[in-house]
Amino acid sequence: MRILLAPDLHCHQTNYGRMLPSGEHSRLVEWRETAYAMFEVAKAKGVTHAVFPGDFFVTARPSPRQVLEVGNLFRMFENADIEVIGFPGNHDLPGIGQTGPCDLVAAMGHVMLRWAVNKPVVVGINGVVFAVLPSVKPAALNAEATDPTEAAQQLSSALLDIAQSLRAQCPENCPKILCGHWTIGGSITSTNQVLGGTEPQLPLGELLGMGFDAYLFGHIHKPQVLHEKPFVGYAGALQRCDFGEENDPRGCWIIDLETGSHEWVDLPAREFRTCLVYEEELPHLIEKPQDIAAFTGVKDAIVRVKYKATEEQAKQVDGGAIIKALQDADAHHVAGIFPEIIKSERTREAGITEGTSPIQALETWLKGQDMGAHLKGLVLSTAEELLEEVR
Repeated sequence: MRILLAPDLHCHQTNYGRMLPSGEHSRLVEWRETAYAMFEVAKAKGVTHAVFPGDFFVTARPSPRQVLEVGNLFRMFENADIEVIGFPGNHDLPGIGQTGPCDLVAAMGHVMLRWAVNKPVVVGINGVVFAVLPSVKPAALNAEATDPTEAAQQLSSALLDIAQSLRAQCPENCPKILCGHWTIGGSITSTNQVLGGTEPQLPLGELLGMGFDAYLFGHIHKPQVLHEKPFVGYAGALQRCDFGEENDPRGCWIIDLETGSHEWVDLPAREFRTCLVYEEELPHLIEKPQDIAAFTGVKDAIVRVKYKATEEQAKQVDGGAIIKALQDADAHHVAGIFPEIIKSERTREAGITEGTSPIQALETWLKGQDMGAHLKGLVLSTAEELLEEVR
């Protein structure tokens, strides 16, 4: 038996894109191409079950088109005899007790519960048992603490108790998989950060002690393996959401339950590219802005330009010419040009000390300024009047 761990679908990102002549958004087309590539991988690799671990959508109010896209994808898997199990993530949750978009996706399937399992439950599908921990609103698990850290700890404890209860319901004569949409202790984000104490976390050691044959999770967008055998890991997200995920691979995991091995397969998601212009390269960019297109990987990518410059150099950078050069090089979208201004340090006047009076300090400063004697006199007299008024 071979299990596909799909990434968070997030159908679909609407940032950094454009409307195409067909009337579709470019990032929806990108999403569909990547999702269908994943389907072809599943068929080629002999996948028997596909796990979609939450966050089908970007928000809990997706468009009808987005709901149809996810439902159609699941139907493709089922029609190819690949069993689908999915469940909501935190982005999919409406208010407590309300029908959410995942429920609509489930209603499109002939096996309704499996496409969007909306509560902790054990589901058996063709010889594999899945213990499901979908994302829920904290209030649904009675995490009533007013302090965010305490609330996270209460929720983590409740989730562990639920997972243990689900494990007790699993038969022993078949593979058992725990899947959910939560943070596992030790996982890191796309920016290589460990999530803080306000995020509910499931300790890896306690999960391993439950004795499942694999642990397939969503929620963290950086693909990673936290334990080899049994497999514990995340597949990330189907698309890159922003530049914070620029260096993350995009793909899916295939877990072989018989051998305990796992394989990563890359998927053709849109690339993000940051063109970093270093200080020594800036004069060339000012003189020949069209050369920005020589950066590797600009074609078909979502691109931004970052550079360091003095205030005077920044005035000489032709942003319009840079954007045109990137567009001519077939960049999919130019996200912007972002200068980091190097502030010039002011030198301290040698004759000014802590004992210098304000008027004396002003006179010293005025000596170095390019203004006439009349204007300098006006500045001094005005300063004396202000100081007298303060006194």
